[in-house]
Amino acid sequence: MRLSSIHKHLFGASVFLLTTNTLAKVVTPGALLDAYDYIIIGAGTAGSVVSARLSENSTVTVLVIEAGDLDKGEDFIRIPGLSGSQVPNGVLTTSYNWNYTTTPQAHANNRTFNIAAGKMVGGSSGIGDMLYPRGEKQNYVDWKNGFRAGSPQWGYTRFEDYFVRHERFHYPSEHYQDEVGGFDFWALAHGMEGPIHASWSDYSRQNISHIHSFFDAFEELGVKRSSDGSWYAKGAFMVGNTIDPETRTRSYARTGYFDPYIQRENFHALLSTVVSRVVFEEGQDGGKPRASGVEFLVGESTQTVKANREVIISAGAVGSPKILQLSGIGRRQLLEKHNITVIHDLPAVGANLKDHARISVTRPGSIPTVDLQLAREEYNLNRTGPLSGNSITFALLAPLAYYGNSLAVTTYATHPSSSGSIEIASSNPLDRPLINPAYLSNPEDMTQYINGIRYARRLMATKSFTDLNLHTGPENAPGADIPDEDEEALADYVRENLETMHDICGTCMMAEEGNGGVVGEDLKVHGVDGLRVIDASIIPVILGVQLMSTVYAIGEKGADLIKKDWGMCGPEVYCGYRW
Repeated sequence: MRLSSIHKHLFGASVFLLTTNTLAKVVTPGALLDAYDYIIIGAGTAGSVVSARLSENSTVTVLVIEAGDLDKGEDFIRIPGLSGSQVPNGVLTTSYNWNYTTTPQAHANNRTFNIAAGKMVGGSSGIGDMLYPRGEKQNYVDWKNGFRAGSPQWGYTRFEDYFVRHERFHYPSEHYQDEVGGFDFWALAHGMEGPIHASWSDYSRQNISHIHSFFDAFEELGVKRSSDGSWYAKGAFMVGNTIDPETRTRSYARTGYFDPYIQRENFHALLSTVVSRVVFEEGQDGGKPRASGVEFLVGESTQTVKANREVIISAGAVGSPKILQLSGIGRRQLLEKHNITVIHDLPAVGANLKDHARISVTRPGSIPTVDLQLAREEYNLNRTGPLSGNSITFALLAPLAYYGNSLAVTTYATHPSSSGSIEIASSNPLDRPLINPAYLSNPEDMTQYINGIRYARRLMATKSFTDLNLHTGPENAPGADIPDEDEEALADYVRENLETMHDICGTCMMAEEGNGGVVGEDLKVHGVDGLRVIDASIIPVILGVQLMSTVYAIGEKGADLIKKDWGMCGPEVYCGYRW
């Protein structure tokens, strides 16, 4: 639930103190080694995980190259109530966000959409809304379908370990459980000692004083409550947040995987640096081309650093296919159009783009307000109050939120049928790629959104919901004058009001090459050696929930795949999920 006053005021930034030794191994281009065993492109959510895990072995050298910089501890990064999309003119308008723009969407009235993606150490885990759901089990089982014989490496039972490994789960406080009720966490499904905190905001308990009524409203529609939505994402459930419950600050890839380990002698980070391409050498005895290094921009020129073992691309679902295409791996016609030497003709690079998009049903609402000055004083004094938690922590099958002066029930297509693409616009690495999510290109998605509107209306019409007296008038969008039966009018509303949820994935899909894959089950890029992709772009089937916890798990599993291939598992470097 959003507080309307947060939409009207901003605090001046008060920078959190960061220890100076955090910068110990951040290097300049001139201070690089001639070669590293592993070079990771991207220090985002997955890239930070891979860098930290590989550098656990002190006998190998690791370099991570990141286009963004370290945040400075700004309020809109660290303070939960001011983070993500909750505050206009906040972090999403800063240089920490790539702020991509799509091509005009033909099936959405030729509108363009702004796509958020983190451009900083920690990536999107540092700028997003901190929601921490885990996909329903069948979602991960479906990942095996890209392989004719299935995949022994993937599926939920082989992947669950890596959720456990990265998570530091905190039970809700007793008074939170008393108010909300219905919690029954399965301890074995949660990690208790991982680097990423997963917790619950006591303030959201105060913020949603009638929470039982929301669950009752779903019960009226036959939707049962899930007692632990973190691992069983079906029905109505609460969603935890990546917030450190002691400091009441954001827990993200930088705090969990970068800051604690950047002091390692074998771990270097090159920041604010754009990668231009992966460099290849001829394979031995006529074998496949091998990734031998990374070229990056230094002013008006370029510099190359060698990779002794592997290059790992973790630049995100937009950046990773772009770098592959710039490096000569992609659809031949596209590469030749931009005079790029073809290393391997792999048409699937940049294809299979999936994204969640949402539509809302709104009514005028009785909007709660908060005195932000008092809230800031309370937060500074004892880390409590409205700024101590995520104001959109209440998430159900259809989330409830406040937009301006309206009460909204927001629905989305959990598994959209439409597929889009990402293609380079030129051979210049500084040029933005062409992002085409192809929203609504498959008619099945429109059917889902219209049904979602109908369902949201039914929810808002339940006795449990209306008894809350949160709304103050009839529906204003799509509008009380548009009945459920008027599908064309509802479709017009969807086309004009659809919004992205910034969950782009699938653009370097994990599957066999002949089945539309870019990487195999070992996350190695098809057709070349020494190159892997480890991030959200490998997801073959989009999850029904937000992606952050899954991307952490992909990073953990990807690092283990590398360590096992190179014989790095042992007493010093653990491979597996238990700490």
